[in-house]
This record gives sequence, structure tokens and C-alpha cells, in this order.
Amino acid sequence: MFTVRVYPNPVSSMLHVDLPDLPHEQTGTLEIYSSMGNPAMQPKPLGSAQSIDLSGVSPGAYVVRVTAGTHTSVVKIIKL
Repeated sequence: MFTVRVYPNPVSSMLHVDLPDLPHEQTGTLEIYSSMGNPAMQPKPLGSAQSIDLSGVSPGAYVVRVTAGTHTSVVKIIKL
């Protein structure tokens, strides 16, 4: 099982991503795409918990894609 927690949603500036099931030695990748499928930021390496600054991202609907090993999880967010 691959658990991803993304909060707050909607988000105004700092987005928090938790991967409680990710082993400490493993890392993942976080990508954020607009509702049109365009990258909103460069892919970022991700540990078991991280905060991402979205203050420079335009308001709208986005998709957060988290990949770790062979697992991928997709979460929709709203940027205020």
C-alpha cells in the first residue's frame, strides 16, 4: 500500500506532502501539473515528508503526482 497525504487543500502558499509508508532510505519524486497537463514546476525529490512553496504558482486546479519506486499516486489540489 502506498499512502500519500497532501494538505492543506485548497492551498495558498505551502503545500505539505507526507509519505508515511516510504522507507527512510527510499526517495520519491513530486511533480505538479496544471489542469491542462502543463508542468507547474520542475520535478522535486521527495522524502517521507516535505513542504513545497507554491506561492509563485498561479491560482487554479492542479494535479500532484508522487512516484516512489513502482508506486504512483495522483492527488488533485486547488491553488488559491
